[in-house]
Amino acid sequence: MGRVWNTRTRIHDINRAFKRYHEYDTEGVVIPWYHFDSVSSQRDDIYDEGNSTQSRRWYLPPPLVPILFIDKMEGGQEVNDTGLYSVDKYHLSVGKQALLNCGINADRVQQLLNDRFVFEGHVFAIDDAQQMGRLGYYETILGIRGTQIKNDELINDPDFQQYIDTDVI
Repeated sequence: MGRVWNTRTRIHDINRAFKRYHEYDTEGVVIPWYHFDSVSSQRDDIYDEGNSTQSRRWYLPPPLVPILFIDKMEGGQEVNDTGLYSVDKYHLSVGKQALLNCGINADRVQQLLNDRFVFEGHVFAIDDAQQMGRLGYYETILGIRGTQIKNDELINDPDFQQYIDTDVI
């Protein structure tokens, strides 16, 4: 009896191919993914930067998430009240099952908008998350767009102290 082809078997084959790509391909990239901990986090009057151990954003310990594709967009110079500001943007393609395997609930992509990821020693805030690949009612690939967070915005954030470039401050 031959193999039954249906949505479930095709999704299984897709996820197995993603996993094989990262197991056997030396170019497979994994990144630390900091998932926002909404239970432990508390809002402050000025939530942008917390300065105490109680009123701040908390993140769960970062698993290493396998990434399928990364596209870098060099940051242009933006003028704001503090002068010129240049940040890079990245677009990631990640398998939904890879996030689930790492303990990150990606059933609703809006849940990812408070997360952060690290690539090449820089911290990125997730600006947008979109469903890109779909088979039946199951999303297979998510598109994530992140914007670099500069050092001055990480000063009071203990989760990301290791990524602050002290030569730039």
